[in-house]
Amino acid sequence: MLVTNGILSSEAVPSGHSDKIADQISDAILDACLAQDPASRVAIECAIKGDLICLPGELTTDARIDAPEIARGVLRDVGHVAGAWGIDPGAMRVMTQILLQAPEIKFGVDGEDTGAGDQGIMFDLACDESGALMPALIALASEIRGHLHDWQTRTFPDICGPDAKT
Repeated sequence: MLVTNGILSSEAVPSGHSDKIADQISDAILDACLAQDPASRVAIECAIKGDLICLPGELTTDARIDAPEIARGVLRDVGHVAGAWGIDPGAMRVMTQILLQAPEIKFGVDGEDTGAGDQGIMFDLACDESGALMPALIALASEIRGHLHDWQTRTFPDICGPDAKT
């Protein structure tokens, strides 16, 4: 939520927005590793620009994954098929720079008293401005995003692409 000169604004983006796609790709890589090796430690970032996906990061796992195909699968899952909305998952270039996890991180999370490695803590607030216990502007932007998702996937799938912002 942004406050400037007494004017408040808030935004929400659907799963097809590039920021959300990047998060989903990183999450899908983590999920694929954990499915094969529950002890996996995965720290993979994702950046997308044009027809390029960059996947830098570190991991420790016995899992065998195909990170580029996982990334393309996420694009397909959010509605990007055959370039219909400017992105063709099959034509995306995927650059990976995934290395073995740094020993310092491994030391911080291994053992009886596991720490958080280099993880941060995210927090927010609850209030009574909305039924969702969130500030009204955030709740409204989120509700509009939900309606937009329905339009994109059910009502107007041929004219509403996966990327948007409310």
